[in-house]
Amino acid sequence: TCGTPVTCFMCENYALHADEIDFRKILSVKYWLENIGRSVAINNDEFLGKYQPIIGRIEEILAQALMLSPEIKILITSISQQVDAGQYDPYWQVQIDTLIDGGFL
Repeated sequence: TCGTPVTCFMCENYALHADEIDFRKILSVKYWLENIGRSVAINNDEFLGKYQPIIGRIEEILAQALMLSPEIKILITSISQQVDAGQYDPYWQVQIDTLIDGGFL
């Protein structure tokens, strides 16, 4: 069993449902990693070493999903815009709100 869910993205068995729920989750995680990584990393090298590999893997997963169909591409683009506007997955919303409340974002 895995004890670190964020590293699931690196697992060869990682699977994603091509639906709004899973795309919102993965895009919310990406947003969280990009922001928490930048706010807690001592410098850019630390950010690149710790967080960029996972962000890069998420981008690979999304790139593969974008090729599934024009409808999926529209869905991912729409959800990406929503996440950028603050409409996160509920779990990641709590994580992001905690960072905002703590003054990290």
